[in-house]
Amino acid sequence: MSAPRPAPRWAAALLGLGLLAMGGPALAASAPSAPSPTAATTPTVTASSATTGQPAGKIADSDRNSYWQSSGAAFPQWAQVDLAR
Repeated sequence: MSAPRPAPRWAAALLGLGLLAMGGPALAASAPSAPSPTAATTPTVTASSATTGQPAGKIADSDRNSYWQSSGAAFPQWAQVDLAR
């Protein structure tokens, strides 16, 4: 078994760094920005139905641990968020 050649490792390292450098600005541009002071209002949320403990308003409450749950098993079930300000 021969010793590994360093050229493929260097090429792979340079390729990885190049891809990381090219993706860096795209990742920074897609990061969410801070909400403006006028965006403090919560949007209007409506839904086809909801359970008692999981109302449709939980869709837009900014809590990652809350959720909306439709009542019943009939389809279609839908939720609508009005983002107009």
